[in-house]
Amino acid sequence: MNASEIQELWQDLMPTSSEAPVGLLYHYTDRSGLRGILQSKHIWATHIEYLNDSSEFKHAYSQASTDVLLNTLIPGINEALATGIRETMLIGAAKYDAFVLSFTDDQSVHDDGCISPGDRLSQWRSYGSGGGFSLGFDISLGLGGFDRFDFRRASGTLWFYRCVYKDDERQQLFKSLGARGLQKAFDMYARGIEDFKRENSRIPSDEEISAIAGRCGRQAISSVSSALFIQAGQFKHKAFCEEHEWRVIFFALRETLSALRLAEPLSPILFERTGKSGPVPYIKYPLNLDQQDNPLRRIVVGPCPDLDGSVKEVESLLNANGISGVDVEPSTISYRYW
Repeated sequence: MNASEIQELWQDLMPTSSEAPVGLLYHYTDRSGLRGILQSKHIWATHIEYLNDSSEFKHAYSQASTDVLLNTLIPGINEALATGIRETMLIGAAKYDAFVLSFTDDQSVHDDGCISPGDRLSQWRSYGSGGGFSLGFDISLGLGGFDRFDFRRASGTLWFYRCVYKDDERQQLFKSLGARGLQKAFDMYARGIEDFKRENSRIPSDEEISAIAGRCGRQAISSVSSALFIQAGQFKHKAFCEEHEWRVIFFALRETLSALRLAEPLSPILFERTGKSGPVPYIKYPLNLDQQDNPLRRIVVGPCPDLDGSVKEVESLLNANGISGVDVEPSTISYRYW
């Protein structure tokens, strides 16, 4: 089975959902981040292993989670086989890099109306030491720029998700993925038998049936493993639930990214910034900020000593960089950090 066939399989397994964010999604940042986004017309997506939730990805590969998935995919599976598949899944996941672009859903009524869109006190506390800003994006316009995205050179893929924090919702998603994988295995098996009869003009023997079933089972496990990896980026620790995060996740093979870094050192795909504990890898995603379909619709200036002056500063920054159609508003929260 080639890479494109495997990709088709796990894409078929991904859940389809009509769920969409309500209104704008907000990206909170500091003064340096705001200037960087508006001047470069790019936004940074950070490697998932360097985010503030140290348990990223671990939820999906815990024994409790994979037991639910594997018991649905292979009813009656024994522990030895489950352990082997779990280890194979982890090895497969280690071959990929994932980068996350985070947004906060401040529009939906999650907090009894206590939060105004783009004006979340907990975020201002995080970015307040130098002045914070929230950038409101209309995701229905897309983020634009994928056709100009260097990450595509690494055959990168993009997914858009609402983060899941509750254990019961997470378990239900694992169970659903296992059920879809099992159905996929049955469908592949039925096609395999029909293909054999058509190509050989006879019914397959017991040994040949066993071979077809084994091949279909391995393919189903492989596709479920890939789908689990894609979905793993959706899960966060429940302590982060107040962030109500939606995220864009970019995936690419680590080997491909490394090869491109060596082959094209003057045209980088990956970059590094200085974090609190060392270098933090990230990628740059281009935004259509100077186009008619500019997805940036609003900027809220967080609490600061000179709120009116900061609003004017942001308006000047937008004008200087040819960005129009963006409303700039001050925070209404009486929070003081100075």
